[in-house]
Amino acid sequence: MNNQEKKQAISPAVKKLQEYRNTVLELYNFTDLQITAIISQYYMGELDEKFVSNVLYASSMTSSGRIGILREILKETGLYNKKLIENLENMAKIRNYFAHGSYIFSLLGAVIGIAYGVKVETKDISIFNPKHLSKPEEKFDCEKEYNKFTIYAKNAGEALNDILGKITKLSPNKKTK
Repeated sequence: MNNQEKKQAISPAVKKLQEYRNTVLELYNFTDLQITAIISQYYMGELDEKFVSNVLYASSMTSSGRIGILREILKETGLYNKKLIENLENMAKIRNYFAHGSYIFSLLGAVIGIAYGVKVETKDISIFNPKHLSKPEEKFDCEKEYNKFTIYAKNAGEALNDILGKITKLSPNKKTK
């Protein structure tokens, strides 16, 4: 099998992995914007561009930091939802694998498979799992994690929309129009 044929064999699987990665990153960014809107609404009484830019998106602020702020707001307002926070934390963990992980190919599935002309499937492609350095065979299952992520995102999105609808009334800094 020549290099072009190898490239064509692996291309659909890599494209699927890229699709998963793009979807995870886009959904996470949207969820982060929802969190940002809730925090700004609560503390500023409105979506305040300077507050968002200078505080919530300052170089020292992380998305985990914003989740922590959200957690405290929810506790303070009586809207605390443990399942929401767990979903957000799980989303962040999966998002980080997709955002920062390196694509690697399982030895049997991709490298040897391509050499022998075997079609490479998405399951044969993995993202390096840094938590398992001593067990490299424990791959990050992209398809499984993608599917989990989309469920977490759906549930979190619904809960965050509900909170966003309530938070302005609960803000200690309500703006009157």
